Amino acid sequence: MTNNALRTILPIAGWPEERARAVAITSDADPILPPPFRLGETSSATLAAVGLAVSDLWELRTGRGQKIAIKVKGQSPLRVP
Repeated sequence: MTNNALRTILPIAGWPEERARAVAITSDADPILPPPFRLGETSSATLAAVGLAVSDLWELRTGRGQKIAIKVKGQSPLRVP
């Protein structure tokens, strides 16, 4: 999975698209619904943006950034059995 969804969110926060490289989003396919509804990718991108914000705050406080990794498969509690 690419960070395309995250790249669309970053400008809203005033961050450059290059910030998406700081996040590792892992999965081959959206686990909730097949395209065109990419709920897993969207929720993962949102959590990644939150992770970037938290990393920025942590870096301001401690001088050290944090690694951010999101698993799309973990974003599937909406899936109906």
